[in-house]
Amino acid sequence: MKIVVAFVVILMSFSCQGIEPVPKPDNLITKGTMGDILYDMAIITSARGHNSQAFSKTGINPETYVFEKYKIDSTQYTQSTLYYSSSIDTYKEIVEKVRNRIEIEYKELDATYKIEKRIQDSTRTEKEKHLAAERDSLRKLNYHIQE
Repeated sequence: MKIVVAFVVILMSFSCQGIEPVPKPDNLITKGTMGDILYDMAIITSARGHNSQAFSKTGINPETYVFEKYKIDSTQYTQSTLYYSSSIDTYKEIVEKVRNRIEIEYKELDATYKIEKRIQDSTRTEKEKHLAAERDSLRKLNYHIQE
């Protein structure tokens, strides 16, 4: 049994040696632009997941918009993605930059949202105080009229 397991392990290790690296495409998208594209695609995917009906009603294909924005086509995008993803370290570097960019933007938007919510809450509180004062004055007026 040990001989069979050893044979399978040796056979598997030799079979992995024949994997050829992905050739660099002629129209390779630069790493920086690829990061921007992946960022836009992540935002679009998130937006589509949040409100898919809006996309289906308008008939807009967001991927087409991204391709037009960066003046690329789907083949160039696919070949570049395949090339970069064949090198784990390079692809990880690109994805980490995208993730950091999303995190920074999320923190900024979250801080803005919290400030706007605080202002909205304080405005609502001021309105409630004003309405309460009006109710109290009406109650006092009704009380004086009934006396």
